[in-house]
Amino acid sequence: MLDNFSIRSATNQDSLQISQLIFNIWRNEYDFCVSEKDYPDLHDIEEHYQQKEGKFMG
Repeated sequence: MLDNFSIRSATNQDSLQISQLIFNIWRNEYDFCVSEKDYPDLHDIEEHYQQKEGKFMG
């Protein structure tokens, strides 16, 4: 079932998938009117989340 399942720190190569997931939830589940241009930090995961105390895990 989950034979190839693993958890790892996200990188900038994951930025597109992360932002798509987040914006999909905000727009479709919470009906927020948000724009990707207002959240540039999601396009540089390593700078904004991995070098500080937070983490994105994938």
